[in-house]
Amino acid sequence: IMGAVSAQRWCYACAKQLVERLIYAHGTQNGLKFTIVRPYNWIGPRMDYIPGVDGKDDGQPRVLASFMTALMKGDPLVLVNGGEVFRTFCYVEDACEAVVRMIEFPEKSVGHTFNVGNPDNNIKIADLAELMIDMYSRITGKPKGTTVKISGEEYYGKGYEDSDLRIPSMKLIKKQLDWEPKTTLKDAMESTMKVFIEKYADKLANKKRAADEAAPAIRAAKK
Repeated sequence: IMGAVSAQRWCYACAKQLVERLIYAHGTQNGLKFTIVRPYNWIGPRMDYIPGVDGKDDGQPRVLASFMTALMKGDPLVLVNGGEVFRTFCYVEDACEAVVRMIEFPEKSVGHTFNVGNPDNNIKIADLAELMIDMYSRITGKPKGTTVKISGEEYYGKGYEDSDLRIPSMKLIKKQLDWEPKTTLKDAMESTMKVFIEKYADKLANKKRAADEAAPAIRAAKK
């Protein structure tokens, strides 16, 4: 899915398609043996960084890590354009099983491009935020978080667009490798969230505490 050239957001999708075409061309012209994997929002423990902890403060990790950062800091979860777009999420253990099958059965995978995702785990981003807010509160015992809506241009800058829906077809990978994902979104989310909390919650709390303690001195220095 790609939009107008004037919308810079689509350079990402274009770049991925160009790489696929280059690989396929080498296969056709030079006999390159290849298998292409298209990951559809793989999630799981250690999937992404947390800004200001193991990534730069102004970084923009993927949506799950962004929401987790907000929950652990006590900030509202940001819904770009209201969080109206849908995404599918696939648990990393399921995804790794698919890749292993490609390696184990080259006669069934070479020359093919496989979508690796979970169509059953399709959810609107606004609903994902509510799911994570409820789950985080249940796991930690803390009050439920909130959300805030912001325009795509304000959050990402001029030229931002997004696709409303991306659901992978699983027909080919089912036919060739007899693979299909098993993990529900709730199970995948809970497993992922618990690792984020274990790894980052205390670090973010200490970082916020240090910032709060330094705030009076910073304000005084600016006067």
